[in-house]
Amino acid sequence: MTTPGPAMPDGGKVRTTVHIGQQDSDFKYAYLRAIDTAQKSINIANPYISDTDVIEHLQAAARRGVHVRLMMPHHNEKPPIQHIEKAHYKDMLAAGIEILEYYGQPMAHEKVATFDGCITTIRSSNLDARSLRNNDECNG
Repeated sequence: MTTPGPAMPDGGKVRTTVHIGQQDSDFKYAYLRAIDTAQKSINIANPYISDTDVIEHLQAAARRGVHVRLMMPHHNEKPPIQHIEKAHYKDMLAAGIEILEYYGQPMAHEKVATFDGCITTIRSSNLDARSLRNNDECNG
């Protein structure tokens, strides 16, 4: 469910996207649309990027010339998820995705993304199957 928010002083708009676990895929589809329509840049900082649809769309964006940059923690408190993520590194790097790892402590846990410097999302959703399918999430 996406709800329009107030207009910003500069004319920009705020939207809130809510995902109800096991009931919809609104957040995932909003994210995929932002990836698919980006023309210049995608910057994502997220501790869990393991959803194969998201990864495939990011790779396609990089292959069409979009500068895709991911920031992920080097040490993740969920080793099985980190193992899945790192298994995708080779293909992501081959597609032209730039991957940066945060080495500090505690684990980087932000969930923020920008698309072409015009669209920003921030809040609670990770880019893994659990968040995109099962959890209740809210991004703005």
